[in-house]
Amino acid sequence: MNQGSPLKEVRLAEAADVPRIAEIQVLAWRAAYRGIVADSLLDGLKTEDRHDLWSSFVGRDEAPLYVVMHEAQVVGFCHVMSSRDRDSDGAAEIVAIYIDPPHWRRGSGRALVDQAIVFARARSFSILTLWVLEGNTRGRSFYEQVGFLPDGATKHETLGGVTVTELRYKRRVDE
Repeated sequence: MNQGSPLKEVRLAEAADVPRIAEIQVLAWRAAYRGIVADSLLDGLKTEDRHDLWSSFVGRDEAPLYVVMHEAQVVGFCHVMSSRDRDSDGAAEIVAIYIDPPHWRRGSGRALVDQAIVFARARSFSILTLWVLEGNTRGRSFYEQVGFLPDGATKHETLGGVTVTELRYKRRVDE
């Protein structure tokens, strides 16, 4: 569960949350991907460059953006939608899920995954997928703890001049 922490409030993101969402993404990328992607990419990330992206998902029922709160502050977010993969067979996909690093391992990620499952069930999806960098062992461990397993699909992306491998993880939403 939440490992001794109080229940987390998860709600739909609002426009006022966007700067914090962008900040969390940058902080989480720097903490999680250091040593996996180029330092120059991580050091060059700017929160303001992500505002338009996250603003575009506020209020979209078919692709909701959720935030998780701790003591009235946004400490993480999750974006979920119908899978973008051609072989998805009608799955939902967690496109992004990030927690402010000081709040890692305190139940916020689990609360967001639970909300993504609620979304998937409400939309009659039976599978929930996500993509994770192969070198992100902390993230992979978390996903496995909350019921995701690699399904064998991979893709390659170049981030800051470094080619990385992404693994697709999936889980049933009725488990």
